[in-house]
Amino acid sequence: MQDIRYHECRQRGTVDFPIEYHYVDHTHPQYEMPFHWHIEYEIIRILDGEFRLFLEGTEYLLKKDDVAFIKDGKLHGGSPKDCTYECIVFDFNILRQRSFLTDTFLRKIAHQKISIYPVHNKTCITSPLITMFDAIRSEEEGYELSILGSLLLFFAALQKNEYYSKEEEYDLKSQKAIEQLKASLELIVTDYAKPLTLQELSRECGLSPKYFCRFFQEYTNRTPIDYLNYYRIEQACYQISQSEDTLTDIAFRCGFNDFSYFIKTFKKYKGITPKKYQMMWKE
Repeated sequence: MQDIRYHECRQRGTVDFPIEYHYVDHTHPQYEMPFHWHIEYEIIRILDGEFRLFLEGTEYLLKKDDVAFIKDGKLHGGSPKDCTYECIVFDFNILRQRSFLTDTFLRKIAHQKISIYPVHNKTCITSPLITMFDAIRSEEEGYELSILGSLLLFFAALQKNEYYSKEEEYDLKSQKAIEQLKASLELIVTDYAKPLTLQELSRECGLSPKYFCRFFQEYTNRTPIDYLNYYRIEQACYQISQSEDTLTDIAFRCGFNDFSYFIKTFKKYKGITPKKYQMMWKE
C-alpha cells in the first residue's frame, strides 16, 4: 500500500520530461494536502473555491484563479474548501539545460539569490500558466514544448514585473524551527500506525511537550495529536479508495485499535462514516 509521504522523493513524470500533473477535486482520494516537501518546484492553480495554503509557517488564502509558486525543500500543506485545483511538480533543471540560460534569472532563483513571491493573481503572471495547464491536459502533438515555453514565459513575467525580492532572507531561528517541525512530521509518517504520544513527538524535536505543542500549532494550526489523527484518517481514505480490504483492517493499519473510535474520528474529519465513504468508491 502506498503512503502519503511528507518528504516526497520519487521520479516526477519521466527522466526525459520530469513534469507531473495533478487535477484535484472533492472526489480525489488525496483531496486534503498534508504537510510535505520535495526537491522539485510546484505550481498550484485554483480553479474554484478556496484553498488555505500553509507555507513555511505563513498562511495564504487562495481563491479562484490564484496561483501559488513553491520552491524546492519548502514545507507546505493545505486545506481546500469546496475547491478544485490543479498543479504541476517539476524538476527546475529542465529549464536550465541550455547554456544561454545558466547565468540568468533562473540561475539566481536556483541559487537562492532572489526569492519569488509565493502567490500571484495578476493576469500578466498567470496567463502563461493557463496556456501551460491547457497543454498538459490536451497532450496534443508538441505539448511538451508548449509547457516548457509557458514556464519560461511565466518566469520572464516574474522578472519583468519584479515579483521577487532581491535576496533570499533567512531567519535562522525560523529555519531551525522548520527543520524541527520536519523531524516530527517524519516520525508521524513512519510511525503513524503505532501509538505515538506527545512525549515521543516532542522528543524527536528536542523540545519539552508543552513548548512543542504550542510551537507545532503555531506552524500547522493544529495540535500535534489532532494532526496525527488527521493524517491517520487521510491515510485511511487513501487505503479505502485503493483496496478491497475491510474497514477493520484499514483502521488497524492506520493506528486505530478501537474500531468505534476510528468511526468517530473519521466522521469528525470527513463528515461521513467510513462505511459511507467506502460505498462512494464502490459506486
